[in-house]
Amino acid sequence: TGGVGFDRYTIYKFMQKDEFLNRYNKKQYKKVIGYAGWAFGKLDHPRGRSELLIWAKGDKSKLVWIEEQITTSADYS
Repeated sequence: TGGVGFDRYTIYKFMQKDEFLNRYNKKQYKKVIGYAGWAFGKLDHPRGRSELLIWAKGDKSKLVWIEEQITTSADYS
């Protein structure tokens, strides 16, 4: 639901492409492609839930909000 990594780029400072390729000895490549995903199943698993609570700084209402987005989605069945 959204662009991969665009929100991270406004928060974090990342190394330049050439620096990244040099660091990992991948100079033969011309591009770096980022891929990200988010599994809603984390909400149903104890470990996933505890990791999300760390992200939410202990605020369980944020997890409730995420669950509401899922259950009120037109795709939810």
